[in-house]
Amino acid sequence: EACAPWLYEVLNLIAREDLVLATGHLSQEEIFCLIPEAAKQGVKRIIVTHPFYKVTNMSVNDQKELDHVCSRVIGNRRDRKQFKMYFEYCYTGKTIDGIPFDRYAEGIKELGPQKIILSSDAGQIKWPRDLNGQKLPEGNTIPALHLADCWDRFVEDMGNELEISDRKEFMRIIK
Repeated sequence: EACAPWLYEVLNLIAREDLVLATGHLSQEEIFCLIPEAAKQGVKRIIVTHPFYKVTNMSVNDQKELDHVCSRVIGNRRDRKQFKMYFEYCYTGKTIDGIPFDRYAEGIKELGPQKIILSSDAGQIKWPRDLNGQKLPEGNTIPALHLADCWDRFVEDMGNELEISDRKEFMRIIK
């Protein structure tokens, strides 16, 4: 299925200016249309945001398939080593949407940690939330979250849910 003509202009701009393309809350169907076209047009860095989110609804196998499709599209292009596609796994996917951490762990293990971005999604100004994904009282804001704090919280909570107490053991499981 071809993309809208104006989209090619946008993809060419992203490629020419060496920008990052993020999918936002596109549907799985839209992602499978957009991302291979973006790769064909020379976009080098892509982030598939919230792949487990109910709108996107991508299984780990879907994510692996998208990765393989893009690898085939890139093929033997001279710039193929510069092409990077990441899947963003969001902490609030668990706390707000109830996505089980075993899906995150499976994705990290199957796709490899080098393809995953862990994020909190908790620093939004319009919808301020704490690290548990709970709305803050009117007028309250949260301090900027340090990546290490988010990672520690993510690892701790994922480890607890998967009944892993040793952080080194957890890291070995997802590698």
